[in-house]
Amino acid sequence: MGWSGRIGVRYYAANYGYQPEGLYFALDYRMQRYSSTLRSVGSITALNQDLSRINNDVRFTLGYVKYWGDNFFIEPYAGFGIRSSKIDVAVPDELSNTVSVNP
Repeated sequence: MGWSGRIGVRYYAANYGYQPEGLYFALDYRMQRYSSTLRSVGSITALNQDLSRINNDVRFTLGYVKYWGDNFFIEPYAGFGIRSSKIDVAVPDELSNTVSVNP
């Protein structure tokens, strides 16, 4: 389980009134956080280890929006992004029957 958030801006190169239409540029930032708990089943020692994963994404998009009437539109787009991840890894130690978490 976890949470995520996203924020972004779009700039439309043309001004068509109340409907944003035409070529646009967009910049987005997204953060995702996942958390879980690693528990032992049937082992000699009790294990209760929290693990997490965090993703940070930055994305640039170039697109085009075309409307037909009030209910139909087409929006082709292309973009690229960069992701940064931090992942906790559980490493078992068979000799002592424990697990350590390496961030």
